[in-house]
Order: sequence, then structure tokens, then C-alpha cells
Amino acid sequence: MSGAEPCYHGIDSGFIFMQHSFASTALRDFLDGSTAPIRYCRAADAVLHCQEQRLIPITMAFSRFLISTAVDALIGDGDPPLPPEDARIFTQMGLVVEKLVKEQEENMTFDSEYRQTKYRYSEVFCLDGGANIVPFLKDRIPCDCLDNTSGTCFGCHALVQEKKLRTCTGCETAEYCSKACQRKSWNEQMHRENCKKIREIVNIGFKKQKNSK
Repeated sequence: MSGAEPCYHGIDSGFIFMQHSFASTALRDFLDGSTAPIRYCRAADAVLHCQEQRLIPITMAFSRFLISTAVDALIGDGDPPLPPEDARIFTQMGLVVEKLVKEQEENMTFDSEYRQTKYRYSEVFCLDGGANIVPFLKDRIPCDCLDNTSGTCFGCHALVQEKKLRTCTGCETAEYCSKACQRKSWNEQMHRENCKKIREIVNIGFKKQKNSK
């Protein structure tokens, strides 16, 4: 792919693109203005609120749009450009929309499915979970924009290429490019407080599997 040509990561850039842009703005407005206690995570709460108000479409096309926006934030290719830390929240919102689409097809409720969620969904749903979002993005885009990337650092949000990320031994989801970023996240980005909460949420899937035997 030529660097001079825009890449939409598999989504249409026509009229539907504009509709989805307005919908994503509604999500961001809720994120920026809500003072309600967090029930699930900021991403899930935003999607559920905007779904209830009928401000967003619950479709796989909209999920792909949010995923594409996340990729743009990571690679600095948005117009206007988005900060790389926005990639995580857009990934989370895209996966929540994807999850709701599947639950509607199976006639399930968000809450019941959330309580039964498996490990990989749990770690991304966590507020400030630090899960590596790159594998989720790679699986959902047809372009090669992230092919040479192994992940993102949760401390500095930088794309990491051909370098092994350090994983937090507490929650086993947050990943960092260096000890310095890990220390910064622990002391300044609330990972000290969130580490235990993340571990508890991640374990929901395991507890459900164990109890069902």
C-alpha cells in the first residue's frame, strides 16, 4: 500500500461513512460528558447508552468503522489525526458493538452474555485493562497496515515492532515496552488500583467454566 494513498482498512468511505462518523461522535460525547457510575467499562457503557437512545447503529458495518478508527489512531493516519491512546477505547467500542450484534442474532441480553464471557473478551472489556489490542485489530481488517506490528505499549501507547512486550505478572493483560513504562503505568496511570480489578474480571470466564462442570 502506498503511504500517499488513504487506507480505510476495509470500510466504505461513502455516505454510510458519514453516518458512522456522526454515530461515533455521539459515543465520544457520552464518554466526555457522562458522570454516571461505571457499570461495565466506559466503552460498554457508552455503546449501551447510545443504543438505548438510538443514536448508533448496532451493525457489523459500524463495528468495522470503529475498528478502522482505532487503526487510524495507532498509525497516525486519521483526518484529523487522533491520539494513539484513543485506539484502545475505539477497539473496545467496536468489540462491544460486535458483541451486541451477535447477541441480537442469538436473542440474548448483554448482561447475561457479559457474565459468561470468555478470557479474551474479558481482558479487552476491562476499564484500563491494558490488553494488547493489535491481535483484535489484525483479525478484523483486510489491509496490511498492522502486519509488522506485534502490539502496543499500554504505558506510552506506542506501536511495538519485533520487540517482546513485558506482561504484568499481576493481571497478565497489561503489556509494556520497557520497565520505565511499566513503572509509570503503575504509579501514574492507575494500574496499581486497577490490577486486582482486571484480574477479577478476567477470571469471570474461568469461574463460569469451572462451576458448569
